[in-house]
Amino acid sequence: MRRMNRLSIRDSIERLRSDKILGALFFIPLVLSLSSVVSCSTLPKKKFKRYSFPKNAFIGEPPRPYEVLGQVRTKIDFSSMDDKRDEATLCRNYFNQAVNDLVKRAKDQGGDAVMDVKSVVFLLDGKTELHPQAECSDDGEEGQVLTQGTAIKWTKPRSGVAPMREEEIDSSTQDSD
Repeated sequence: MRRMNRLSIRDSIERLRSDKILGALFFIPLVLSLSSVVSCSTLPKKKFKRYSFPKNAFIGEPPRPYEVLGQVRTKIDFSSMDDKRDEATLCRNYFNQAVNDLVKRAKDQGGDAVMDVKSVVFLLDGKTELHPQAECSDDGEEGQVLTQGTAIKWTKPRSGVAPMREEEIDSSTQDSD
């Protein structure tokens, strides 16, 4: 009986091959269904890469004189479904990646470093919060970290004169009015 089924299936396939229209109607869904079965497997996991906080990024003021170039921002999306690492570790790691991207953007603008690095959080009511440490949003599958900072370029210190900061420049121009 088993042999008869094989023969009858072979015969049916040969008959469908001989009739081109019916054969096409039969083989296209067959090929599509077989390819979906073969290709339907778990997606490869993105390997975890450890990022460190860059040397030319500063949470506050840098230790040497600088010129402000402008603000830089980055966004990193990451998989938070990692059973080997907790949420805080993932957040810190991808915050470091985002800060590395801030430095790259600053260098694209002609800068040397980034200062005043902050993590940005958008609240449900539309307001934003800035944090000097890693803060991420997470929906259970995917996390996200938003960062911003100020791109700066190193300047040579003036001899005998302390360098003026942007706030001091603004206040000195207001006093002269």
